[in-house]
Amino acid sequence: MTCFFTGFEKSEQKSELLREAGNEYAKCGFLQKTLHAYNLALAFAPPDSAALSLAYGNRSVILSRFKNRASESLKDIERAMSTGNYPADKIKFLVDRKSKLVDSILEEHSSKEKHEDGLEDFCKDKIFRLDSANPEIPDAADYVQISSDTMCGRKLMCTKHEEPGR
Repeated sequence: MTCFFTGFEKSEQKSELLREAGNEYAKCGFLQKTLHAYNLALAFAPPDSAALSLAYGNRSVILSRFKNRASESLKDIERAMSTGNYPADKIKFLVDRKSKLVDSILEEHSSKEKHEDGLEDFCKDKIFRLDSANPEIPDAADYVQISSDTMCGRKLMCTKHEEPGR
């Protein structure tokens, strides 16, 4: 979406047009363009206006669809509700979305912890076990050293032959 604006003034009308353009992009599944349109709608929305609240509410929907952006979506929900200008008949959608996002974040955090704990144990036991650790270079064997030359700059060098994957 290319937008050319000659003057930048806060305007509920411009914000509304951009939010509606975002809604159309969303219907077509163009998430990046939708996000761009909602960002512009936020930029044009006057402070504490209904247009600002609606743009935050809409952007929260799109952010929730992106991987790892749930916390940003939650912030937008809070912003939408904090102005006091979000339409009363639509507040329930924000509350429902917030509840689902919180549950999703908690579930992801819980499963991530379980996965990381298991992965860490596996790595310590099976993969990254060093026979002799280097005191100067973290997670490197004692036969690895730092060297430097004018052609390649600084680099790590092995001082003995070691098979790949070791």
